[in-house]
Amino acid sequence: MQVNGEAYGIPEIKAEPLGEGTPQFQGFRIKNVTCKGANTGILVRGLPEMSIKDVDIENTVLECNKGMVCQEADGIRLKNVTLLSKDTKPVLEVQNSRNISFDNLRYASGAELLLRVTGDRSKAVTLRNTDTKAAKKDVEIGQKVSKKVVTVSKR
Repeated sequence: MQVNGEAYGIPEIKAEPLGEGTPQFQGFRIKNVTCKGANTGILVRGLPEMSIKDVDIENTVLECNKGMVCQEADGIRLKNVTLLSKDTKPVLEVQNSRNISFDNLRYASGAELLLRVTGDRSKAVTLRNTDTKAAKKDVEIGQKVSKKVVTVSKR
């Protein structure tokens, strides 16, 4: 599937003018959660004109069909999170988001793809203290994304 020049990505959202009805979501802290059977483990979906900001998820275990979808977000931090997803292509999907960090992420061994980053507004995506070798492919970067956008720090 080809969407806006990005292969295999989720569809991009069209920006609308800011107005009184534009929702604003920011400043979430989620800790010590266990979830079994969610369709999508983590879904962060903002708008091009108003991203979802400042979300920390820590010490969490999620058994789900799809791992994480992060679209139009800024300042999303996952630390000590386990994503046991059935759909492993990819485990983590990031589109048009910035300042996204994954620290000590755990996932099912043998995943097809750990992280896919698409969208020309994506910036500063960091993966650290994570065993990237447990996935068949660690990172896939869309055509509109600079290779410098994603930083992988080995253990």
